[in-house]
Amino acid sequence: MRLANIENKPTQFLSATSFTVDEFELLHMMFSESFAEYMKYNTLEGKVRQRSFTIRKNSIFQNTKDMLLFIVMYMKNYPLQEYQAMLFKIYQPKANMYIHLFTKIIQKSLKDNKYAPLRIGKNLNEKLTELGIKDCYCDGTEREITRSTDYELQKEYYSGKSKKHTVKNNVMSDNTGRVLHLSDTCKGRVHDKRILDESNMTFNDDTILFLDTGYKGFTDKKATIIMPAKKKKGQELTVEEKAENKNISSDRVKNEHTMSGVKRLRIVKDKLKVWANNFHDTIMEICCGLHNLRIEFRKWNYPELKTNPQNYKS
Repeated sequence: MRLANIENKPTQFLSATSFTVDEFELLHMMFSESFAEYMKYNTLEGKVRQRSFTIRKNSIFQNTKDMLLFIVMYMKNYPLQEYQAMLFKIYQPKANMYIHLFTKIIQKSLKDNKYAPLRIGKNLNEKLTELGIKDCYCDGTEREITRSTDYELQKEYYSGKSKKHTVKNNVMSDNTGRVLHLSDTCKGRVHDKRILDESNMTFNDDTILFLDTGYKGFTDKKATIIMPAKKKKGQELTVEEKAENKNISSDRVKNEHTMSGVKRLRIVKDKLKVWANNFHDTIMEICCGLHNLRIEFRKWNYPELKTNPQNYKS
């Protein structure tokens, strides 16, 4: 498989990579810079370089575009490594090596160009100020993993909500669908609110934070928290509360669309099989960064908020 095989077929290219040709070109420009910097001091195997890097006639990849195509196709379709190796006419151990190398490079390129989500919660208020963002949406997302053979680990990763073994992240987004912050990857047993508490996020005085009822009890000294009313035991919600919950849900759907955009790449949608080198956390950060790059080309437009934040300010 080479880029020349599909670059003139827009529909196939989008299906294989999740990117248009223009989006791929921008990503390639960033990827090639990070790749050149890496290869200046290292070999493909990760050893210290002894002589300058050149692409030879018998090299598996004849250019960095084919390298990027290799890793993007893997993330979009998430095939078995044996099948991925067959597509590019290499052996599975080589495919495994390139997958880990290219994920490291693409992660750095997204960070260097500010597409990657923030991972340190205490710096969030600076990012909100820099981007002029007031409205934030936070929700948890789970990814299924293979069940461990260790009984204790099975209990740690078992999600009672999803009824399967998972890892979990909190995703913070804005009105445009951009991922602002990604929490640490936690075991499926950990509650969404606990992840948010331990993220130590800092907000501004004018920040409006939309949460679902799973975060009930979360407070912040500066941010205004908007959360649906939760039905109490033996009681029903009033007509006004139901109407307000509907408005909040209409506003919070932006975060659901964001997570759907991230999971366009099947590597964070299908059951996770690769664990080496903290891969389960790295790949989620990369997919959020790639989503941020896509929405720069495909702007999302939403109507104005239906919820009135003034009703929730203390």
